[in-house]
Amino acid sequence: MVTGILIVIVIGAIVGAVAGIIMGRSMSLLGCIACGIVGSALGGFIAQKLGMSGGFVMALVFDLIGACIVIFIVNLIFGRRR
Repeated sequence: MVTGILIVIVIGAIVGAVAGIIMGRSMSLLGCIACGIVGSALGGFIAQKLGMSGGFVMALVFDLIGACIVIFIVNLIFGRRR
């Protein structure tokens, strides 16, 4: 159980950091983790609604798309900061 939580945190941090680079937003480690985890949930929801599943790589792609959407929404709410 602890291992699963650590894997979610690490993958969330990586996905959040990559999404931050793509979207041009600098974030702290905690921000990357939060963005990655929320983005993963959003990406999974989008993939499910589109009826798409294709394994780990496809999940990472949708996680990244979800994280970019989360950053876009954060930029709309709080303004664009670097």
